[in-house]
Amino acid sequence: MTNESPASIIFDTQGNPIGVVLDGTIYRLQVEATISEATKKVVYDIGDTIIYVGTAILGTATNTADWLIKKTTLTNGVPTLTQWSSNTAIWDNRSTESYS
Repeated sequence: MTNESPASIIFDTQGNPIGVVLDGTIYRLQVEATISEATKKVVYDIGDTIIYVGTAILGTATNTADWLIKKTTLTNGVPTLTQWSSNTAIWDNRSTESYS
C-alpha cells in the first residue's frame, strides 16, 4: 500500500466537488454547496466524532467572522449533542470557536 492519493474528484448530485481530507488519522469529508441561488453558502466538514455545518452569504471567505456554524457531536455514529456558534464565527477556526 502506498501513501499516494488517487487522482480522482468526487462530485455531489448538484455538481459540487467533495473533498476528503486526512486530519491526523481521521479522514474528513468536506462539501461546499449553495442554497437558494446567490444567497447562502453551506460548507460541511464530516468527521468520525464531529460534524460541522457552516452557513454564510455566498462569496464569504472562510477566514472572515461572518459564519454561523452548527457543531454536532457523535457517539458511536449517533448524534448526541448539537451546538451553535454566534453569527460571527470563522469557518477556518471551527474547531476552536465557542459553541453553546
